[in-house]
Amino acid sequence: MAIFKAIDKSSKNIGGSKGVLDYVGKKAENTVGIKCSNDYKEAFKDFQDIKEYYNKLEDRQYKHFTHSFKPGEIDKERALEMTVKLCEEIFPENQVFIAQHTDRKHIHNHIVVNSVNFENGEKFYYEEKEFNRWRDRADELAQEYGLEIVQPKEKNLEIGEVTTKSRHTREAIEKALRGEKQSDIVTVSLAVIQAGEEAKNKEDFTRILKEKGVDIDWGETVKEDGSIKYRKYITLTVDEEHRVSKKPKFRLDSLENHIHHPAFNTEKLREHFKELDKKKELERYKPKEQENLWKKHLKNQSRDKDGMEL
Repeated sequence: MAIFKAIDKSSKNIGGSKGVLDYVGKKAENTVGIKCSNDYKEAFKDFQDIKEYYNKLEDRQYKHFTHSFKPGEIDKERALEMTVKLCEEIFPENQVFIAQHTDRKHIHNHIVVNSVNFENGEKFYYEEKEFNRWRDRADELAQEYGLEIVQPKEKNLEIGEVTTKSRHTREAIEKALRGEKQSDIVTVSLAVIQAGEEAKNKEDFTRILKEKGVDIDWGETVKEDGSIKYRKYITLTVDEEHRVSKKPKFRLDSLENHIHHPAFNTEKLREHFKELDKKKELERYKPKEQENLWKKHLKNQSRDKDGMEL
């Protein structure tokens, strides 16, 4: 059995990855660096070099995962080999430091991923569906190594159910939903849900969001031929008057990681408004066509036998 898990806690302070690298590195029996040093102190310097090169020293500093194994099921060499293989596949463009701990009954490997992409300088970001693909790959690898697979029980979520995995964030969202405090996540989520229920077109949707204190970037670029190029994400930002945190910017799909609702789906939202536009165009055309036929009928009826209008 091998369990791949994300650790929610992460630092946004400049140099914040030093703390986690020190923690996992000092206790490690074995370490491996991918695109960085095998030594945790040098790995921190390697992480910082990339951040400085791309001028991305601020905001989230790293992402922390663990890869844990059932006691007695696998030896530490093969467990480390398996984790390295997994990381090379799912984080091909990031520096990764792996530290193996054997201080408990079960072997577990800590995985620290630099928040800045080694190849292009982009910030490391993933959504739940991507994490699920990584976990599926971890399960496939476990099978390849002859380990037991534990399939998680599927849960039917109710619309509006809080889904965030972080206890701190969950408590903040639940308090905001009860009206006990403010939360940018809740402000954006409720605005999107209300706009989706009320808007008759994309312009309505944008206006309703604006009234709720949320600006939207549809991720659309009109090309020279008039066609539209879509970026992968729709981005939402809480304005200064309504915001609580310093940088309350969210991707639409990422809201599903906090609150379960069908409105938080970029592809479906775009398709929804495309369908509304088509419907509107048809409705505009049909009455006009019917009116012309009716006028023609009346005109024919109003002519006398000599062809003169009465």
